[in-house]
Amino acid sequence: MRNTPVVFSDGIVWSYSRSARPNGVLVVVALGAPGLEDIDALRNADAFLDAGYDIIVPEYYGFCRSSGVFTPQNSIRTLLETKRNFSRWTVEDIYTGMIMPVSYDRFVFMGISYGGGVVPILPRYDEAIDTIACFYPVLEYASLGLRGVQEETVDDFLGAIRRWFALQYRGIEDSEWSAHFSDTSWLTAMKSLDDLAKTRVFLAHGTTDESVWCERTREYAQMLRTKYPNNNIVYREYPWCGHGSDTLLPATRDLIAWLSR
Repeated sequence: MRNTPVVFSDGIVWSYSRSARPNGVLVVVALGAPGLEDIDALRNADAFLDAGYDIIVPEYYGFCRSSGVFTPQNSIRTLLETKRNFSRWTVEDIYTGMIMPVSYDRFVFMGISYGGGVVPILPRYDEAIDTIACFYPVLEYASLGLRGVQEETVDDFLGAIRRWFALQYRGIEDSEWSAHFSDTSWLTAMKSLDDLAKTRVFLAHGTTDESVWCERTREYAQMLRTKYPNNNIVYREYPWCGHGSDTLLPATRDLIAWLSR
C-alpha cells in the first residue's frame, strides 16, 4: 500500500491510495474522532486495495493539515467536496509536485465512529450517493452514557480532544457543536432517515463496544428496514469485538463481499 498525501485548492488534505487492479470505485473514508490512528495509514486499506478499490481519506476542514474550522457542517462539506473534486479533476502530491488525473463515477462512503454518523446525512445533499457503510457509528449524542451500559459520554469525547488533540481539532469549541451534541441540530443521522430512500446501507458493530453501545446501531438498522423494506439494508454484529480494529477488519471483509453482490 502507498499513501499519497495530496492537497487541493479548497484547503482539504487527503491520503490517496490506488489499487494495482482498480475496479473504478473510490472508497471515501469519513474518519472517526478524536484518535489519529488512520491518518496516512488507514488500518483496513490493504483489504480494499487488494479487492480493486481505490481509497481517499480526507482530513475534515479544521482537522490536522486541512484548513478551516472543524464543525459538523464542515465535516459534511469535506466529504461532498471530496466527491466533487475526484469526479473529474487533477490532484497534486504535496511532497513530489506530481500532478495526477482522477476521474470516478462510482463512490462508496464509509464512516468510522464519528464519521459513521456523518455519512448517512450525505444523500440529503447529493442524491447520487447511493452506497454508504457505517462502522460502530455515533448516531446520536444526548443520550450517550445514559442507557445503563458502559459507553463514552459527550464530556468524555470533548475531554479527550481538549486534553490531547486541541491543536488537531480547530473549532471544537464552536457554538455549532452545542446543538449537535444535544441532538437538536438537523445534521444528525437520526434526522436523516427520509434521505436514505435510494441508498444501500451497510452497518457494523461489535457487541462489546464500550465507546458506543451496539444496541443503538441495531435499533437504527431496524428503523431503516421498517421504513424501507425493499432496500438493501445490512447489519452485521461481531461478538466479543469492540470499538476498534477487532470490529473494523472483519467488517471490512464483509463490506467488500456485500459490495461485490
